[in-house]
Amino acid sequence: MTFPPRPQSTQLANGDCVVAWLRPELVHGSRAIQECERILCSDELVRYRRFLRPADRHRFLVAHTLKRIWLSKFLQTPADRLRFEIDQFGKPSLLGDHHRRLAFNLSHTTGLVACAIADAGTVGIDVEDCSRAINIEIGKTVYSESEMNAMRALEECEQRNRFFQLWTYKEAYSKARGLGFQLPMKQCEFHFPPEQSVQPKFGADVHDDPSRWRFVSRLIEPNHRCAVAVPIERESPGRVDFYEFSERDLRAEPE
Repeated sequence: MTFPPRPQSTQLANGDCVVAWLRPELVHGSRAIQECERILCSDELVRYRRFLRPADRHRFLVAHTLKRIWLSKFLQTPADRLRFEIDQFGKPSLLGDHHRRLAFNLSHTTGLVACAIADAGTVGIDVEDCSRAINIEIGKTVYSESEMNAMRALEECEQRNRFFQLWTYKEAYSKARGLGFQLPMKQCEFHFPPEQSVQPKFGADVHDDPSRWRFVSRLIEPNHRCAVAVPIERESPGRVDFYEFSERDLRAEPE
């Protein structure tokens, strides 16, 4: 699957969601690093410098630069002037009442960073490196019994794909709700009827209606699975588009 490098429009309608993703290793060299550091605010730089492992530090830098550049395209505001606030559950949002509907969410894993923006009040995204070794039985901590049984019934080669589909859907939804570990993940079920789109099913303790959400999953790199959770606005799901960024795109200012 190929993805367009840049959006044709920087206007979002109600319910629209756009995702930008980038491989951190594409951003290298002292000049590129310094340009990324220039865009970050003082608080972000403090967090960035706390990382002990160079790979973790670099991934944080690229992720938060991507966040600022991607938001700046839709807000028509220089990336280094954007300001954020963090709620009681640790979820960041844009500072200022006039930005309340424009939501964003970041995710990063080994070899990939991604940022989702939505004109929907909230959005959640998760990306995972599907090449890493897993035992599907660890899913019992967050997957329901029916989800586990359905996964075990698959061919071994399909079990890994299902594991990461479930994981990213649940993580994206959890991040969109902004409740973290307070959300009962086993009651946030996702089922995969033949020849149909994913079917979410929520238990009573989730306190939500799954029909008000749109869930989209993509394999955006051969070894990277991405899922997005975005509210449906006025019975119209809006669009969910994905864009592959390059190092050059991180240097672009609003047009």
